[in-house]
Amino acid sequence: MRIAVVIALATALLSVGCSASVGAINHDPQAAAREAEEFVRLCVVDDDVPAAYAMFGEEAQEQVDIATFTQQMEIVNEGGRPRSVHATSWESLPGERALVVFLVGTDVPREYYYRVVMEGTLGTGYRPFAVFRGDGPYPESSLRQDLK
Repeated sequence: MRIAVVIALATALLSVGCSASVGAINHDPQAAAREAEEFVRLCVVDDDVPAAYAMFGEEAQEQVDIATFTQQMEIVNEGGRPRSVHATSWESLPGERALVVFLVGTDVPREYYYRVVMEGTLGTGYRPFAVFRGDGPYPESSLRQDLK
């Protein structure tokens, strides 16, 4: 059974789901992955929750205040934390100005699995919107692609 701890409120994810726009959306998965790695490094590896929270976009900060985010990160990190983290793959959210970056954190011999919803596009840059921690690797998807 997969256990995921949600760092942004469900309403925040619904608002991303409702933000589809008309026209082509171009993504830069490498740029999104760099930002996702920095975000997870700050809030999990370094335990610098205020710095991680500052990376959220305005909409995400409207949905989750820093006190709630801090409490949720304490819950996420109760089971241990990695010493390093790296992005492994990404998945588009068709029609959305957002994508999902999958990351693995390591503290030998244990691995930690994260998903970060990154809002933005190639033209706007990326900001974290939500983060989830699973108890094992996330299932494969036909939309998921390895990072190069």
